[in-house]
Amino acid sequence: HIELNNGYSNYLHMRNFCYLANLYSKKTKVGKNYNIKEKFIQINFTYKNIIKNEDKKELRKYYVMNEDGIKFIDNFEIWEYNMDRIMQIWYDNDEDAIEKYKHLIMLDSSSIELEKLSKGDELVEEFKKEIEELNENETYTSWLTPEEDAEFILNTEKSISFKEGKVEVAKNLLKLDISKNDILKATGLSIEEINKIEQELIDK
Repeated sequence: HIELNNGYSNYLHMRNFCYLANLYSKKTKVGKNYNIKEKFIQINFTYKNIIKNEDKKELRKYYVMNEDGIKFIDNFEIWEYNMDRIMQIWYDNDEDAIEKYKHLIMLDSSSIELEKLSKGDELVEEFKKEIEELNENETYTSWLTPEEDAEFILNTEKSISFKEGKVEVAKNLLKLDISKNDILKATGLSIEEINKIEQELIDK
């Protein structure tokens, strides 16, 4: 499952995880057995990721595992490419890294740059054909319609904004020495959330 993310939002990872979980649940049950042979990998090409502005890694891999690093599910992975970092490799003219990531750099290159990168590489044309075939396969179609996705995004953004507003109110009330119990009633935040906000104010 491939996701091209041209911007970053708080709900991005949750949204993409839902896509992969939907695909995993559809394809894992085969007849009367669970499919443990196939590996399910979601590849994210993410731009403008505010979490990774200072991240120098081109690729991070995520797994379902416990606190000791023991995998809960062996055949389920998420790979996220930091596309801003990868494109910086091209601008920095790092030849070894360019060779390693040239097919990803091609995703965001001009026709002139593509010509320089491909150098008669047949894999580019083969890759294009594979993507076209996958796009016609109903297994890989979106679990949401574009309208449903837009509604999910809008509602999530509203929820985030509403929560941020309550946090600001709690900060102001704490500065006025209002009791935490009254702040809890006024904002609907949990006592743990209020304690966290208070600690952030102390740390500042």
